Amino acid sequence: MFGRSKPIRIAVFGKTDLGRTRDHNEDRFLVADLTRKAASLQPDVRQHDVGPRGTLLVVADGMGGAAAGEVASEMATDTIYAHLLKTWNAEDEVTPQRFAYRLKEAVEVANASIHAHAKAHPEVRGMGTTSRVPDSRRRGVPDHQGPVADAATGGSGRADGRGSRTERAP
Repeated sequence: MFGRSKPIRIAVFGKTDLGRTRDHNEDRFLVADLTRKAASLQPDVRQHDVGPRGTLLVVADGMGGAAAGEVASEMATDTIYAHLLKTWNAEDEVTPQRFAYRLKEAVEVANASIHAHAKAHPEVRGMGTTSRVPDSRRRGVPDHQGPVADAATGGSGRADGRGSRTERAP
């Protein structure tokens, strides 16, 4: 991907733990081969060579407990994946900068979707999720980390109203 001659091999697995506090799991993760448009934990996706369109790894941890954090984390992972399939796979310019732009855009779309859902359903006011979308290549493309949406903050995803952020993780 992005001019590499030797392919990068992805080998991952995901598992979540309910923990001791909640009676339901609010975590959600996604492993997707964006080149083949496949997302699952089946062996052909969890272990694959990164193709020209890359690999998407997302971990979302719902917030809010009774406020439907599990719904927010599912909406975030599904929306980010669907948006990248639609926009990134249609992109003519396959560069790290365009991928970063499309990833940021996907997170913003997920944020707006979660906020709109919470606004339309007052019983889930305050629902939200954190997300982590690492750069599988670790070169040139920032990770996204941080809140995706929290309806209690006006949909910005942050209590300070500054919106979602895209940055390099340590």
